[in-house]
Amino acid sequence: DCWLKTYCCRVKLMLLDDAAELMLLEQSDAVG
Repeated sequence: DCWLKTYCCRVKLMLLDDAAELMLLEQSDAVG
């Protein structure tokens, strides 16, 4: 169960990272 929690945490972090990058790209597009 412990490794499952770790895996879920990593997936969440990866998704948050992707979302942040997408937001930054959209912002830079809007500015540009």
